[in-house]
Amino acid sequence: MTRFVILLFLWVNGYAYAQTKVLDVVYPREGVLIGSNDSLFVFGCVKVAHQSLRINTMSTPTHEDGAFIQFLPITNVQKDSVFQMRFEIKTKDCTIVRYHRVRIPLLPRPLDSDSPQIDSLSLKPSRVHRLQTGDDIPIACRATPHASVEFIIIDSSGKIIDGPYPMAEYETDRMDDFPNAVYGEDRDTRSEPIPGMYSATYRLREGISYQRSRVAFRVEKKKKSITSVARGFIDLWPKHERLVAELNGPYHQPRTMPGQSFYYFLQGGLRVLIDGSIGSWRRLRFAENHSAWVSEDELTYAAPGTPVPASTIPVIRVRRDERTSVIKLTMSEKLPYRVEQISPVMFKLFVYGGKADTDWIRFETEDPDIAQIHWSQPERDVFCVTVSLHSPLSWGYEVRYENSNLVWRIYHKPKQTSLKGLRICIDPGHTKDPGSVGPRRTTEKQANVEIAQWLKKLLIADGAEVLMTHDDTTKGLTLYERVQFADANNCDLFVSIHHNALPDGVNPLRSNFGHSVIYYHPHSRLLGEKILESLVNKVKLPNYGVFQGNIAVVRNSRMPAVLVENAFIMLPDQEKKIRDPKFQQTCAEAIRDGLRQFMK
Repeated sequence: MTRFVILLFLWVNGYAYAQTKVLDVVYPREGVLIGSNDSLFVFGCVKVAHQSLRINTMSTPTHEDGAFIQFLPITNVQKDSVFQMRFEIKTKDCTIVRYHRVRIPLLPRPLDSDSPQIDSLSLKPSRVHRLQTGDDIPIACRATPHASVEFIIIDSSGKIIDGPYPMAEYETDRMDDFPNAVYGEDRDTRSEPIPGMYSATYRLREGISYQRSRVAFRVEKKKKSITSVARGFIDLWPKHERLVAELNGPYHQPRTMPGQSFYYFLQGGLRVLIDGSIGSWRRLRFAENHSAWVSEDELTYAAPGTPVPASTIPVIRVRRDERTSVIKLTMSEKLPYRVEQISPVMFKLFVYGGKADTDWIRFETEDPDIAQIHWSQPERDVFCVTVSLHSPLSWGYEVRYENSNLVWRIYHKPKQTSLKGLRICIDPGHTKDPGSVGPRRTTEKQANVEIAQWLKKLLIADGAEVLMTHDDTTKGLTLYERVQFADANNCDLFVSIHHNALPDGVNPLRSNFGHSVIYYHPHSRLLGEKILESLVNKVKLPNYGVFQGNIAVVRNSRMPAVLVENAFIMLPDQEKKIRDPKFQQTCAEAIRDGLRQFMK
């Protein structure tokens, strides 16, 4: 009878736990494909009173409210790429077991080292390349290790039109460890190379008809061979074809290569020469040695025969407008441009397609901040204006076209040394999307708004005029609308409020995760440094560092602009602080103090 009562007690309690959500795994979600194949972090909350938590045999500390985080090695991945986590929760009465499954990115399967094989999914080019003679095309494949591999170019009928050319075998890392390079340990990932990776570079040649041509591969090992053909095509873009298009829409960020870094920041309405394509990407030919890439949907093609954009620059006019130096280039056509800050006191403006006919630089008014201005023609089709300043404290710059004339405004530091009278834009990060989420399901967007509200009160008390991009968590707002809001309201400073999280594969149990700031333009770095210094001294979380990041909200060049990561919302101890109004107020005070120091 006693044994029956005990069993009944355990069964009743087990049934009660089964009907209650005893475990809330916030990240990673059930069934999701994660971005790492050697390790992962998992966090969430145990929802019942418990004595211990183990995840895959690893003892895992929990906070008094059950919040936890753990970093697990990925082992015993199932054939369908599923990795299973076993959660063992010991309570006073029983042990509860729960399972949570995620998908792991598959590594390429090993290829037979004795007979010739080729991975058809690895063949490159995989997209249509329509380029000019002299352009290079990367060729790549994965095949049997230590084999003889070569490629040929074939026409649409399969006839060889060029080659064969040998391919070199090289070793590559199993996974790109970009997350750790940026966010975690700068660890060496070369311990497990993938064998059998082959590459070459093919240069398009004169005298060959490339219309709908393809790349074929031949792999030979032990007197046996196989062939395979890449799915991408190669077409020739005739050099005499002068296709002109206009950048539609208000703003554009042409990239260094398809899908890679933003490098140019241009307003819409500029006409550019198109001289190549890869897939849906189009190459913009700014000048003989300068090109960039945009998606085809950013372009509106001009009528056939439209001249290639170019302009002489006969006159440069310089004037002072309050705390702004205005430099105007007289031009007949809008052309692409780029500003580079060479040193704290020197800027260069490059105009692509510009030709010097510049006999005059007219200084309409005195400008106490400009030490020198001169022009040069560093390349046949690139015009350059160099501006040297007396003071290193430039406030930002802006390039706009007024009709066809390029107007470059360089903003200088306000005279005041306090926040009084400044117009400051506060941007609580995220709106409809939650941003990062903590183990207790605290959303970043809500935490951002709460600190932003504290900061607004403090800055107003200092005499600043404060504008917020939004003051709730329901308004839909794009990244560029936030920048446009600050520009349209002529703000002096821009501060975006955020809370941090890590990408897959980075160990969150290290000790230095805390405050950080992100800036893009050199004139914003000092602001970021002052805010970070103040956060570390006042809030006293670890110093996670200053980052120069190519992200939208801090690419605004008109004013010092930074993104502040107050804490790591994914870490249980920091998430607990983030939920505390006192912590929120202290973070806001530290940001205000950093702004004060910057103005001094």
